[in-house]
Amino acid sequence: MQITPVYPSMNSSYNVGIPQKRRIQEELVRAVHIMGGEDGKHGDADWRSLFKPSDFFSRHANYLQLTIRGNNEEDFTKWLRFCESRLRILISGLEGPEVR
Repeated sequence: MQITPVYPSMNSSYNVGIPQKRRIQEELVRAVHIMGGEDGKHGDADWRSLFKPSDFFSRHANYLQLTIRGNNEEDFTKWLRFCESRLRILISGLEGPEVR
């Protein structure tokens, strides 16, 4: 379970699929290498390297950014839930073997 560090806290692993899990695992392996290897004895931990700005946009040519807005909190929450459900359907469709 992954709890978001914001209020209200929520389980953010609900929307994590196999590709997202793979990406998280890759980042954890990268962090282990930066911090000195699996046993922690391969050099000094370099926190600056670990937290340097991401090269996300050079590593990922395609991405989707959504901005969801509502006139009030209730409308926003309804619209957010609707968009999340449709986004889950889109992502599961893109993960299918028939997509090239």
